[in-house]
Amino acid sequence: MAGYYWIKLHHSLLNDARFGTLPDRLYRRLIELFLLAGKHSQEGRLPDVSVLAWELRLPVAELRGDLDDLERAGFIRRIDSGWLVVDFEASQAPVKG
Repeated sequence: MAGYYWIKLHHSLLNDARFGTLPDRLYRRLIELFLLAGKHSQEGRLPDVSVLAWELRLPVAELRGDLDDLERAGFIRRIDSGWLVVDFEASQAPVKG
């Protein structure tokens, strides 16, 4: 299945202290993970770390450290098949008017 052409980035992040206090590196990494979750269109599940590292042009060890840090901050979660962006699917759902 093709991924999303674009993703929603909600204004509420501007007032989210967990997001706003991330170091710049992790702030960027999280946005990249949001984009990759949309690209891969797997309900927020991310591809294998080796695939993520390739797509982000990062060493696997560096990416693993960032993933661990973002999990501690509550933005992603380790699952049996790898990693999941928390609440990604709900955040991308159509807005009900």
